[in-house]
Amino acid sequence: MKNLIYYWQKGFSPKSVSDLNFNKFFDECPAVLNKFEHGEYDIKPSKGLKAFFGKEGLSGLKLEMAVNEIIQDYEENCGK
Repeated sequence: MKNLIYYWQKGFSPKSVSDLNFNKFFDECPAVLNKFEHGEYDIKPSKGLKAFFGKEGLSGLKLEMAVNEIIQDYEENCGK
């Protein structure tokens, strides 16, 4: 089951956040990557976010809150 939170990058079609390669997507934002790698978000590092969503069942409001926290950190530290 796909999550209902999607992201998009200019020039690409929207994708489910569960398909996001976190390290690649945020490679230009060390502040967010550092927090992710040190487990400071509800979304924890694993083999991939797909594996994490399947194993942990992060969905709904909990997923939305985790994604919003990451976006806020990105905008505060690396937003343009």
